[in-house]
Amino acid sequence: MVVILEIAKHFPLGTVTGQFKNAGRNLCLTDPFRYVDGDLTIDIGAGFETDFNSVPRGLWNFFPPTMYPEAGVVHDFLYRDPRGFSRNKVDAIHNKIMKIEGASWWLRKGARTGLMLGGWIPWNKYRQAERKR
Repeated sequence: MVVILEIAKHFPLGTVTGQFKNAGRNLCLTDPFRYVDGDLTIDIGAGFETDFNSVPRGLWNFFPPTMYPEAGVVHDFLYRDPRGFSRNKVDAIHNKIMKIEGASWWLRKGARTGLMLGGWIPWNKYRQAERKR
């Protein structure tokens, strides 16, 4: 019961809802999504497309990309539009959401390590695209 209350506090609009695209790998939100943590509120509008957690295929048995979808959606959104946050802060938000959703310590540590090793590629791609605008 405590977990449900905790999740409702952080996700007052409910969990991720959408329609799958690209052979089920991507999801397009059909409803707005909100993450709240104290003074921090992240609103993601309907129509946002996510690939959830970018996990190498060889690790899907341990951490399927669609596991902890709220963490993946917020992380994807903030990588594209960081709103002044550093990459490290965005990755920390991902980690915290996974914790809220009940992910084990070792899974959160593995995800954080993966983001440290490979997250710079999409982060830099999005920052480069911003500079060109």
